[in-house]
Amino acid sequence: MSDGRDLSVNSVDHRAAYDARRQEHGLRISQAFKDNQQALSWRRARIADFQTRRLRWLLGRAEASPFWHERLRDINVSSFGLEDLAGLAVLTKREMMDNWPDLITLRGVTTSEAYEFLDTLDEDRYFHETYHLVSSGGSSGEPALFLYDWDGWAGCAATIGRYSARLAQQYPELARPPGPTANVGAGRGSHMTYAMACTFAPAGITPNLIPVGLPIAEIVGRLNLIQPARLTGYPSMLLLLTEEARAGRLTIGPHTVQPSSEPLTPEIREALKSTWDPIILNIWGCSEACCVANSYGNDRGMYINEDFVIVEPVDADNQPVPPGVQSEKVLITNLFNAAQPLIRYELTDRVTVIDEPSPSGLEFARIEDIEGRTDDIFSYGSIRIHPILFRGPLARAPGLLEFQVRQTPDGASIDYLANSDINETELTRSVIKSLRGAGLDAPSVVLQRVDRLERVGVGKLKRFFPLEDHLTRTSPP
Repeated sequence: MSDGRDLSVNSVDHRAAYDARRQEHGLRISQAFKDNQQALSWRRARIADFQTRRLRWLLGRAEASPFWHERLRDINVSSFGLEDLAGLAVLTKREMMDNWPDLITLRGVTTSEAYEFLDTLDEDRYFHETYHLVSSGGSSGEPALFLYDWDGWAGCAATIGRYSARLAQQYPELARPPGPTANVGAGRGSHMTYAMACTFAPAGITPNLIPVGLPIAEIVGRLNLIQPARLTGYPSMLLLLTEEARAGRLTIGPHTVQPSSEPLTPEIREALKSTWDPIILNIWGCSEACCVANSYGNDRGMYINEDFVIVEPVDADNQPVPPGVQSEKVLITNLFNAAQPLIRYELTDRVTVIDEPSPSGLEFARIEDIEGRTDDIFSYGSIRIHPILFRGPLARAPGLLEFQVRQTPDGASIDYLANSDINETELTRSVIKSLRGAGLDAPSVVLQRVDRLERVGVGKLKRFFPLEDHLTRTSPP
């Protein structure tokens, strides 16, 4: 079985093969788009019926995984209902990664092979010919691997465009030809947002992907040349761009802004509105299930894509919380990806279900904008360092389980947990290279393996400590 390297876009000889495969994937999206858009008009009974059928489909496909075959051995798939889901055990990220080769349904793949593939992945590339493999540090700070099959990867893209298409009936800006799009985000094919943008870019069009790790002046310069009509990116970076716009250095006027991958705080939303007054298409996205929820026009909050994912808001003991009450976390069940079945998978996002009718008539469950603190950006004088510059190298380190990064005057100290020996010299070199690429000269990076990491509040893992937090924090008891 091929390891996917024969489709590397770094090879001129195989660029045509990659493009042909990518275009096939685009056709798969086009064929399903009409059905995906019609699902926005479903009533509650049809949503529940569809979820039940897809859940049974997922449980059946999960039988190909040794991990799930054992865990699900006592259930009757053919009669399994939504009400039975709460009886299944919760899957944590640690448990998933400890059992990753046996949890996926693609047999013969090892964790070391997956990390090796991602470590060499600069551009988008298929894994084992038809799969996509991405990594994520996640909200908990624990690196993880996620494998998508052909239809699963197509499902990632299917949940996004349908809201824009429906909104085009109300907003002329969205009905016109889209104009240039720019994405200020991840700069490697191992990140979902980057890989998806490459896979599903229209034929003959190179997506404007601007790595968030570049110096801010270079990002601004590229955006001024592109003049995007649609701007996507991490909310924390979008906030920095509003500051550049108000200072007169960034001279763009996007009519649509699409934040994703981090919480969109009220402060960042207000900064976007006051700077450009765009249509804001907020996305609750994650590597585990791609686009979990979308905002829709001026409707409050975001709509969960219930035809693609089941979301259970729960308290700290995994008990359901009612509408109007903020959860401690959520359990998600991905209904569209059979390559890596995720059933009642724990995410540490806090959500609050909105208990009121939709003003637009949509009957998907609706939640408030995701609560939580956006990862802190480190400032070194005029140099701003986005957390992804630490996350990227750390997430690709085999055996590294969790991490915390504390800013120092000239760099950072990083505490980490691991289940195997880490090549600290190589990892330190990788982080330093990432920081230098963003304009930080001669950064000092110190790694330290620890037995536990500091947690705050109700046990949340705070991943990034800016310098002021680092200097004033107290030691954990």
